[in-house]
Amino acid sequence: MYQGVKNVFSSFTGPLEGRVYWMYVDVKGLVTTGVGNLIDPVSLAIVLPFQHAATGAAATQAEITAAWTDLKNNGVTLGQAGYQACASRNDLRLSDPAIDTLVSSKLASNEATFLRSFPNFESWPADAQLAGMSMCWALGPAFASQWPQLSAALNAQNWTAAAANCNISTAGNPGVAPRNTADVALFNNAAAVVKNGADPSMVYYPGTVPAGGNGTATPGSTGAGTTGATSSTPDTSESSGASPGPASPGAGSSGASNTATGSADASDTGSADASDTGSADASDTGSADASDTGSADASDTGSADASDSDLASAGSIGP
Repeated sequence: MYQGVKNVFSSFTGPLEGRVYWMYVDVKGLVTTGVGNLIDPVSLAIVLPFQHAATGAAATQAEITAAWTDLKNNGVTLGQAGYQACASRNDLRLSDPAIDTLVSSKLASNEATFLRSFPNFESWPADAQLAGMSMCWALGPAFASQWPQLSAALNAQNWTAAAANCNISTAGNPGVAPRNTADVALFNNAAAVVKNGADPSMVYYPGTVPAGGNGTATPGSTGAGTTGATSSTPDTSESSGASPGPASPGAGSSGASNTATGSADASDTGSADASDTGSADASDTGSADASDTGSADASDTGSADASDSDLASAGSIGP
């Protein structure tokens, strides 16, 4: 993966997913935190550096377990109430650096798993790489078998076809629409990079690649570029991604021209989940394991990540 993609990923996915500093329960009753990072089972929670908001003191594993268990035991009610309803259940919080580490480690593990399905990933234009990682965040990195038309386009590096077949279903999951829009734009940019002979190591999104390849690239977008800014208070009027968490989370998948609506995957969803065993990463999806994929069906069904979520309420999510 180009360094520029790594640099901008957090600031790219943050506004789409939202950032939550406490543990919350998604609509499927799964405990989640951070930028849609699944921490269910509890073994994924107790390794995180939660702190007491009032004192800044490190939480013990016993305290983390107690807080996690309280949320899990009230999962149905809290999942329906939304992520903010969980904030007052305990005072345990993650810091921004802790969340950034969680996101970075998950991105790395997603890439490792994604490469198993798309071994030519490293040769893709940076915008296409960012789109691929965006879809991994929302669907889990082992979604390829459930999205045959998209997968065929990606393996052929047919970016126009990829743009036409990458939309995740918005049925019951309207918050994912902005991510779909971004992914389509990214794949179209990749097509333009190839057509115009532009620098493939640059992330041109949210700009475009005009004729001649002189489009405006985002900060930190070059192959060895500077670090892109990370938003700690994203626009939470909607967020979708790895965990159906906050407020009106949703997971789902659909193809634009080939509808893909897959079953929700409770264990891999854009969240940092060490239960996804194919990876050496405690942050979730680094592996293509059975828990990482939903049930496939002939209509190109994607495995939707059960913790992929949307933050439906407006405003920033603070510690």
